[in-house]
Amino acid sequence: MNYKYVFQVVRTLRKENYLTVVPGGKLVILDRKGGLIFRWAKDKEIILNSLSR
Repeated sequence: MNYKYVFQVVRTLRKENYLTVVPGGKLVILDRKGGLIFRWAKDKEIILNSLSR
């Protein structure tokens, strides 16, 4: 995946409070119990289809 696409996904996940950035620039998952997993499952098909083109 290209950098621009990954950056957009990370930015969206931060806006929706699935991820945050701690001092030092490290990304931290805020909802380990399911929020991020459900979001990934929703987007997984779209992501995989875009990679196979």
